[in-house]
Amino acid sequence: MTVPFVQNQVFDTFGARYLGQLNTFRDNHNSDVESYISETITFVGRGVVRGALTTAIDHVSTPFNITAAVPASVSANIVGVVVQSQRASLADQTTNAPIIPTDSMTGVAPLGSGLRIGVAASVTITHGQAVFMAVNATNAAGISVGEFHNVAGAGLVAVTGATWYGAATAGSVGLIEV
Repeated sequence: MTVPFVQNQVFDTFGARYLGQLNTFRDNHNSDVESYISETITFVGRGVVRGALTTAIDHVSTPFNITAAVPASVSANIVGVVVQSQRASLADQTTNAPIIPTDSMTGVAPLGSGLRIGVAASVTITHGQAVFMAVNATNAAGISVGEFHNVAGAGLVAVTGATWYGAATAGSVGLIEV
């Protein structure tokens, strides 16, 4: 006897539904996501860089804080991508993008974890392309600091080891694998 309402297939659409969404077949409370204290407001689905050494004596296991990228940021300073969480209930007044406040515990999908995460696709993306992150508000791609692109240019740095996963159209949510 066949039970028609039991799902017997897994469909991988190569897409995330919203910024900062983890797109894996693992639990969303993934042990690969690391927690950091943010020195600045951070945006969900955008990249962050290393901040100052952690001075708090608490359950934080990471040796440094995170911060939004600055023009002097280099590839080696990139930590990963901010994931969606309950802390991201606020929205930036200008862009309406979900943010996490300063001095908050922030979940980050770290580089090298193999996680796939939803980010804004400002141009058409194809699977396997390199990933570049904006570190300067004035950049060749015309995107916001911390957002990602598929072509190198002024104000952008390579995200070593990260690639675009699947395809995405301009203005949609694409996936990068960190």
